[in-house]
Amino acid sequence: DTKLAYINDLTSIKQMEQMKFELAQQLSRIWLGNPGEVQRKRWKEEWFKEGVAGYLAYYLLTQYNDGMVSYKQRLPIDMYGLEMKHKAMAVDWTHTTPALASFNRTLAIDIPKRYKELVTMKTASLLWMVENWLGSEKFHQALVNYINSRRGQYISLIDFMVSLDHDTVDCFHQFFNGSTSSRVLNSWFHQSGYPVVNVLVLRDRTPNAVQLKQVNVCNVI
Repeated sequence: DTKLAYINDLTSIKQMEQMKFELAQQLSRIWLGNPGEVQRKRWKEEWFKEGVAGYLAYYLLTQYNDGMVSYKQRLPIDMYGLEMKHKAMAVDWTHTTPALASFNRTLAIDIPKRYKELVTMKTASLLWMVENWLGSEKFHQALVNYINSRRGQYISLIDFMVSLDHDTVDCFHQFFNGSTSSRVLNSWFHQSGYPVVNVLVLRDRTPNAVQLKQVNVCNVI
């Protein structure tokens, strides 16, 4: 904390947290593919790189929170998960909000400013969602293994999801209806908004039952 450029008496806790995140995010961008590297990694979908950088930034903040480092096991980023989700939902709520995949051919620098938070936070929160299903250790290891294996090569969203399915094949039973990590992520990346779940309490049964029905992903107009 003392290495960051803020003055304790004049800087709020919120400002300190934002500075820590931006520093961690920039370090993550460099690790994910620094243009200065001889064998630099190329991301076909730069919006996905921005989202992964956001996820890794929160991951770093979790592992090194308040200067305490966990060497025995990786800690899940639950403490930041809802923050990512809420920041994304603050942008992704109108019917005009584009799906993440609509930025496939857009350079990170050309993503409109009003969608920067959407690209970073929604992608990061979706990775966090899959992490919750697979377990922090297994998901993070699969992510790091894939990125390290692509040094000097292209990184693509499709390639990543194929690799993730391969490395987590023993976890398929943890998804609903025998789905896979790639199917779950793909459905979110190609649709805007969030799914709506209708809840029906059946009190005419003994014991009472709850029926859940998910309708199509939609936005609030």
